[in-house]
Amino acid sequence: MHQEEQGGGTWLLTAENGETCSVPVEPRLASGSFDILMAAACQGAGITLLPARYCQEALASGALVRVLPEWSGTDGILHLVFASRRGMLPSVRAVIDFAAAALRSSAAS
Repeated sequence: MHQEEQGGGTWLLTAENGETCSVPVEPRLASGSFDILMAAACQGAGITLLPARYCQEALASGALVRVLPEWSGTDGILHLVFASRRGMLPSVRAVIDFAAAALRSSAAS
């Protein structure tokens, strides 16, 4: 389970028809690292809820199997944190613009 706090949590799932469902989970392993969660799932430690794009290769190779194909996790929020707009280096602005464009194009596909 991807989380920062200890204890149980809830997976918010959305069906292809738009129906939503809250599933309480009590994880055996909780981590803020997708890499750790994917490795654990690939080694048979249980199921995990990860972004589909992150799992594409493992799903294609058969290392992972999608358990509920008609359901998916809800969209998350990505935060880009920087000190201040004043005096922002052009390279920082370029990274922000690149990330925003990449996220827009991946949401459209």
